[in-house]
Amino acid sequence: MIKTLKGFFCYILNPSYQDIQIKTSKFSKILSLLILTIAFNGIIIITRTVLINKGIIPQLFFKEA
Repeated sequence: MIKTLKGFFCYILNPSYQDIQIKTSKFSKILSLLILTIAFNGIIIITRTVLINKGIIPQLFFKEA
């Protein structure tokens, strides 16, 4: 998972195609990206909840049909 995250940020900083094959399976890459996605979503949800509870950002309300 660390290799995937490091590779992502290296690409963001220097977007060039490199034909380097890391010996990991597709399943482990997908699993690590899934775990990273869940972790980032959790951080965003927790931050948003704290900001709403502190009154920094307003709660959005939707009309029910």
